[in-house]
Amino acid sequence: MPQQSLIPKTPTDQAMATPLAQNSLNVKLLKKIFLLSPLLFWELFGLEVSSVKAVENLQCPVISREEVDTNALKREIANYSATLRVYPSDPSTIRLYLQRGMAREKINDQKGAIDDFSQYIWYSNYNAPGFKDRELLAQAYYQRGVLNLAMAKEQRQLKLLEAARSDFQQAFKYNPNKSEVYFNLAVIASLLGHQSLALDYYQRFIGYETENYRGYYHRGNLYSHLGNYAAAIKDYDLAISYQPDLIEGYYNRAIALEKIGGKREAFKDYKIVLKCSPNLFLAKNAPSSYQNRARVQIEIADEEVELANLSSNSPQGYQTAIEYYNGAIKDLALVIRINPNYDKLPHARAFLKRGYAHLRLNNNQGAIQDYNQAIYLQPQDAKAYVYRGLMRANKYQEYAGALEDFTAAVARNRHDAAAHYHRGLVLYKLGRYQEAVDNYNIALAQDDRINTPSFTSRSVCSENIRESADKNYFYDSRETDFRPNYNVSCHAQARGDAYFALKNFAAAERDYTTYIVAYPNDPEGYHKRANARFEKGDKQGAIEDYNVFLQKVRDARIFYSRGNSSADVGDDQGAIADYLQSLSINPIDVTAYSNRGNARTDTATIPDNVQVTPRISANPIAYNNRGIIRRQTGDKEGALEDLDKAISLNSNNPIAYNNRGVIRFDLGDNAGALEDLNMAIALQSNYAEAYYNRGLVKEKMGDKRAAITDYQLAITHQPNYGEAYYNLALATYDDKNPSSRVVSLNYLQKAANALIKTGNLELYERAVEWMLKMQ
Repeated sequence: MPQQSLIPKTPTDQAMATPLAQNSLNVKLLKKIFLLSPLLFWELFGLEVSSVKAVENLQCPVISREEVDTNALKREIANYSATLRVYPSDPSTIRLYLQRGMAREKINDQKGAIDDFSQYIWYSNYNAPGFKDRELLAQAYYQRGVLNLAMAKEQRQLKLLEAARSDFQQAFKYNPNKSEVYFNLAVIASLLGHQSLALDYYQRFIGYETENYRGYYHRGNLYSHLGNYAAAIKDYDLAISYQPDLIEGYYNRAIALEKIGGKREAFKDYKIVLKCSPNLFLAKNAPSSYQNRARVQIEIADEEVELANLSSNSPQGYQTAIEYYNGAIKDLALVIRINPNYDKLPHARAFLKRGYAHLRLNNNQGAIQDYNQAIYLQPQDAKAYVYRGLMRANKYQEYAGALEDFTAAVARNRHDAAAHYHRGLVLYKLGRYQEAVDNYNIALAQDDRINTPSFTSRSVCSENIRESADKNYFYDSRETDFRPNYNVSCHAQARGDAYFALKNFAAAERDYTTYIVAYPNDPEGYHKRANARFEKGDKQGAIEDYNVFLQKVRDARIFYSRGNSSADVGDDQGAIADYLQSLSINPIDVTAYSNRGNARTDTATIPDNVQVTPRISANPIAYNNRGIIRRQTGDKEGALEDLDKAISLNSNNPIAYNNRGVIRFDLGDNAGALEDLNMAIALQSNYAEAYYNRGLVKEKMGDKRAAITDYQLAITHQPNYGEAYYNLALATYDDKNPSSRVVSLNYLQKAANALIKTGNLELYERAVEWMLKMQ
């Protein structure tokens, strides 16, 4: 059945233009709207209006109720009544029915008020039509309609709703410019299920009342009810712009924002609601309402913790989080009191998370109490035992007790890789190396569950359980199942330590290699693998790893170890050079003096104070590597000389051409760089890094389309190439094309996932910043 207008099409109605129609016809109206309502003005032309942001320092409104002098109103009513008893139908006194009705309405005498409005209407229409005042008659119909509508909502009576609609129609008949009629007709249409008609009436109301927040707010509620959350958010923005302390607007906008995935913005609004009117969450006064408020408080607290972790352990952030957790815990306790069968896991997790915040504030006692309470509420929750185990090991060095907790966690969830991993760390501390390996093996078998990098895996993991507690087991508030954060590389390094202790050096080397792939910039990984290679007998491999370490850190013990390896492979001159370097850092190292004497057997002419520089032979790899080092130290001209030499010694090495192309690009020789990178690709067609570098050169030369093709080829040959995804995202992004934003966001997400795995934290953070800007 088609929807009919609740107002008949009178000549006055037909002649009245809607706001949209007037934008090209009525210049005066346009000026009025622009001066009074700039947001609406721009939207009339279809232009984008920025969302009104939540004002976190908003001053909460002071709710004050209008004081009603009931006694004075009753005296006023008595006076009206006395006059009307004498002159009940005199044309000069019938307006007293209207005035008495309005007084009765103020003292909540709804029935008496309706009777008075009805009396005025009857006398005006039938008893004294010659004295009819159209404006007062419209007011009487309107006031009666308001009361009928209120009683219809309260009593849920369709008859009263129809009566209210009839009254508003009559009010419009006698006063077509009474804007509030449109507002109330919109409410009635919505209650009757005529939603498009309701939207039309709200639009008419807004046409008259461009700065009245009520039209936007209630239309926003209707849009939200219809599932059109984007339109609802725009209306809430406008409502809040005209009424900044409209707390209900923030609350409903937060709900709509959550529906479309705008959780971060939603929680800014929720913060205001929690500050100014926390009971808005409890409109239904049901356990689910308290549960929802607890959910919001926990998620806001989680974000505070995350930001505190990223801001050098900000005490204020953790303290704020604790306050939100406190509120959530109170709400969840009430839910359990109302419904004892309610799932206690969220309550237990709130204690667990609050305990973590206490831990970051060095409130060890508060943390352990919260962990104990979490275990009491949910004794089958493996995570609680893991956290308490970390606390016992980290803060109290109570390794036996920590082992009990990790074992309890494993008993409750044999797939909990974190429990196995940390039990391995404790067993290693206790010298039970084979058992540690067994636990690491189980943890690593769960790599599909554990390899979930996030902000917490930015820190390089350590075999030290204290650092592990701080760095590798932060919870991730973005994971719905409260998944812990640690990754396969940390497990591999820890297992490598255990294998090394068991003298299984080949296995240790494999695990350290896994770690190095994930964290190529951590020198300690190379140090450990070098030691494993040395013990395994691979002296040359050990030297290579020591070389990498020493490029990053000057360490006497590593110069000494490399010297040993060099001596073992017959490089006495290199060994002496390293021993001298070790002695320059640590002059009292007796073993270095001793070994230097042993190495001098064949090179006795070298004086004690000799300055030995790294040797470069006629080996193209040596020139290539030294060129890389020179570039890293800023000597780009020297780097170019080394790469020229490397290529002259071996003109078929694609790596050398790629590296020289990069150096030429550094020096501004784009044409030369492009020539070298073309040669690298010609020699090795699947060389992902060369495609990526060529993309950079082409983009610099202004050929963005060709650059995009090269970035795509780089990803084809190396699917997890984070740098290529990042540059592809920026190259394809066009802020004037909304569809490109979706594509670029997808590339940036892939870039972030890949970059965090490879340890490129600087570019990872830039990718995240771009995602936030695009969203």
